[in-house]
Amino acid sequence: MQQKTILITNDDGIHAPGIPPLVEAFSASGADVWVVAPDRERSAVSNAITLREPLRLHEVGPRRYACSGTPVDCAYMGIVHVVPRCPDLVISGINNGYNLGTDVFYSGTVAAAVEASLRGVTALAVSSIRGATAAHLRTAAELMVRLSKLILSWPPTRHPWVYNCNVPPDPGRVELTTPGIRHYHDEVMVRYDPKGEPYYWIGGPISPDHGNLEGGEFAALDAGNVSLSPLCLSFAPPADEWERVADALASGWNP
Repeated sequence: MQQKTILITNDDGIHAPGIPPLVEAFSASGADVWVVAPDRERSAVSNAITLREPLRLHEVGPRRYACSGTPVDCAYMGIVHVVPRCPDLVISGINNGYNLGTDVFYSGTVAAAVEASLRGVTALAVSSIRGATAAHLRTAAELMVRLSKLILSWPPTRHPWVYNCNVPPDPGRVELTTPGIRHYHDEVMVRYDPKGEPYYWIGGPISPDHGNLEGGEFAALDAGNVSLSPLCLSFAPPADEWERVADALASGWNP
């Protein structure tokens, strides 16, 4: 990774255990490593960006900054303001817990990577099993160095890609995967404060009967392999779906 500039961020916060292994591994590879991460945990905030209140940035070490905002704010600040040149790659992670399937719509980890892509930088979101050991995090970080070298060697594309990577304990090979479908038990829990006023917790546990697409992330992880899912940032539908809606609109607009 000689002469490459790497920006590391996350949604677990500047003191999360997933950051130091990435810093150590990429620095050992010869990269110029910078960190801009939230000053506290900001999981599941998706693509929230702070536009109507000021952000605070505190230097916590050489080339290490804590930001008062969201993961998207951190990626933006890092690329546009903190790092002296445009990073070659943004690494978001290592997240405490897998980001699979529909998690990508909620994940702050993935959102930071998406923001990097929107700013013109290729990005890799990486997650591990919840409560991963220090040894597992080191293994995952070393694997990210190898994977990053490969990704950066590919011919440039019109728009930078976002890659969502999940690393199991004792990882085997890297599988190119499609996001599966992760189901949760929808739930609203009602509680009451000491004055009798209700408050609410939303979101239930993960369902064990999750769906899975062929070649999906779940199958790869179940086999002990790393899942690598390229994410397309275009909301344009497939051609057949476009034609179906176009035909229905043409025939139904003037009944």
